[in-house]
Amino acid sequence: AVDDADPESAPANGLVKTKLFEALLQSVDKLTQRAPVVLIFEDLQWADSASIEVIDFLTRNLHDRPALLVATYRADEVDRGGALRRLLAELGRHSRVSQLELSGLNRVEIATLLTEIVGGSPDWTLVDAVLTRSGGNPFFAEELAAARHAKALPTALRNVVMMRIERLSAQALHVVGLAAAAGASIHHRLLAAAARIDADELDATVLESIEHKVLVADADENSFRFRHALLREAAYGALLPGERARLHRAVALALTEHPELGAAGPGYAAMELADHWREAADWPEALRASVTAADAAAAVIAMPEAYAYFEHALAAGDLIAADSSAWLGIDRIDLDMKTADAAYMSGETKRAVDLVRRALSALDADTDPRRVAICYTMLGRNAWAIGDSQLALDSLHQAAALLPADAPSVELAGILADRKSVV
Repeated sequence: AVDDADPESAPANGLVKTKLFEALLQSVDKLTQRAPVVLIFEDLQWADSASIEVIDFLTRNLHDRPALLVATYRADEVDRGGALRRLLAELGRHSRVSQLELSGLNRVEIATLLTEIVGGSPDWTLVDAVLTRSGGNPFFAEELAAARHAKALPTALRNVVMMRIERLSAQALHVVGLAAAAGASIHHRLLAAAARIDADELDATVLESIEHKVLVADADENSFRFRHALLREAAYGALLPGERARLHRAVALALTEHPELGAAGPGYAAMELADHWREAADWPEALRASVTAADAAAAVIAMPEAYAYFEHALAAGDLIAADSSAWLGIDRIDLDMKTADAAYMSGETKRAVDLVRRALSALDADTDPRRVAICYTMLGRNAWAIGDSQLALDSLHQAAALLPADAPSVELAGILADRKSVV
C-alpha cells in the first residue's frame, strides 16, 4: 500500500491513479465498440472522493463514444464544500450533462403506491398518515405501509432514520431532543429559552443538526422543524423516560416564561402547555394547566377537546393529595361536574353518569341543597341519554324535592321542564 501521508509517494500514487483511470476508460471504449453502454452510479451522496473523481474523469473523456453515465444522489444529503458539491457545480456547466430533479411523491402517487401494497384502494387516513410521516420518500412510504398495523417503527426503517441522528454530538442531540419534545416545529426563541445554553453554542449545534439533514430552518417563521416526521418519531422514541420528562419540563418552563411563543389559535397554547406538564409528570402543574386548557376549549364549544383535558385534569388530580396547594382555586366537585357535562356533550354519556354520581357522593343535601339539586338535574339528563328513564325520572324528583316549591328559581324551572319532557 502507498502511504498518502508520505510526500515522496505522492507522485507514484498519482501515477497509479492515472493509469487506473486510463485503463477504465479503455475498457469502456472497447465495450462501446460492440454496443452502446450505460454506466449507473447510485447514491453519490455516500461516495468517496476517488469515486467522484472517476465520474468526473469519464464525463470529460468519453467524448462522442456511445456511452451514457447515469448518477443518482440525494440533494438534501450533499455536504457543503464536499467533493460531490464541487463536481455538481462543474458538471452543471458541461454541455453534455443534463440534470433531472425528482421530488417526493405527492398524495395521488402515494395512494397509487399503497394500492399495490395493500391490495386495494387504501383508506384516505392511511394515505395522509403515510404521506405526512414519509415526506413523499418512496422507501419510507413502502416500509410504513407494510408495517401499518405495528405499534412501533419497523427496525429496518428506524435504523435508516437513526443513522443521521446518531452522528450528532451530545450537545446537538440535546437540542434535537428538545425539538422532538416540542412538536412539529419549534421557534428559535423557544428553543433558546428551553436549551439555556450560550447563543453562539446554540447556533453551532443547530447548524450541525441542519448539516446532518436532521433539522430544517424555516426562515419565514424563524423556527426549525424535522426534515421528515419519521426523524422526529425516531429522535423522540430514542429518548430515555427520565430524559423525555426533563425535556418536556424545559419546554413547559420556557412556554410559561414566554407564552407568546405558544401555539396560535383559541386555547391551543393552553393545551400545548398542559401536554408538556403532563409529559413531564409534574402533576400539580398538569392539573392547573389542564383545567385552563379545558375551560378554553369549552369557551369555543370544542367539547371533545374540553372533555379530553378535563379528564387529564382528573387523572393528574388523582395523583395529588386532597390538601395540596395545587388544588387552590379548583373545586374537585366542580371539576367532576364540568367533566361530566363535557362528556355528555361529546357522546360519552355513560362516563357522564358515573361522574355526576361521584360528585353526588361527595355532597351533603342538608348543607348545600341547591348544589345537590343541580347535580341531580344533570344526572337526570345524563341518565335519559343512556336510556335509563327510571333513573332520569327519580333524579329529577329528588332534585325538585330539594328546592322550595314556593320560591321560584331558574333551577326549579329547569327541573320541572326536564321532568315534564321525561314523563
